[in-house]
Amino acid sequence: MRGPEPRGLVDTLFGPAHYGMRPPWWLVREAASVSAAAATAVILAGIVGTLSALPAAAAGTLASIVLCGALLYLAVIHSGRLLVGLVGVLGLILAFHVPHAVGEAVLARHGRTQDVVVTAVAHGGIRGSEATRRYCSVARADGTPVAVRLWRGCGPAVAPGDRIAMLADPGGRVAPRGLNPARSALGAVAECGLLMFAFLLLCFVTVLRSCRLDEGEGGR
Repeated sequence: MRGPEPRGLVDTLFGPAHYGMRPPWWLVREAASVSAAAATAVILAGIVGTLSALPAAAAGTLASIVLCGALLYLAVIHSGRLLVGLVGVLGLILAFHVPHAVGEAVLARHGRTQDVVVTAVAHGGIRGSEATRRYCSVARADGTPVAVRLWRGCGPAVAPGDRIAMLADPGGRVAPRGLNPARSALGAVAECGLLMFAFLLLCFVTVLRSCRLDEGEGGR
């Protein structure tokens, strides 16, 4: 049974973590279960959303909604507010990275490269910023417009009428993307794995530090 709410600034920010020399096994199991369930739910939501043909932003939003459930649980068990905030930030990064990693993996395995014609070029982001991207509206060889704009391969030298390469999934499960040889699917999946591990670890520590046990409760 969990004890009273956290007391003091340190307890509020980092959780009470009062249980003697080391946490009881039941608390370790709970921390492992909660962190694994949270990570699995966020990743599955991102995968399902992406493979349901949702745009990457929409799939990331779906995974973020699932993440809110995990954050609510952490708040209910009086986890440290700072740790919960860090879990939320890392979870959001993971939630929006999963759809991109899934898309990269699907296109790497099933994608087909085709040349498309640039019909218009637009700038995105803050004007005058070096980080501003160029977005190309493109059409297939038969004149059919592609629903999404491409930024990969849409370099400064590209103008309407030029041809650029596009990678598309014949099954239509993920949106087509411009071709970028420097960006590999393995790299995107590896980044996702590192984010997942960091999220698991931080969530585990957050739950572990959320408990203040009364005397005699440590062996439960």
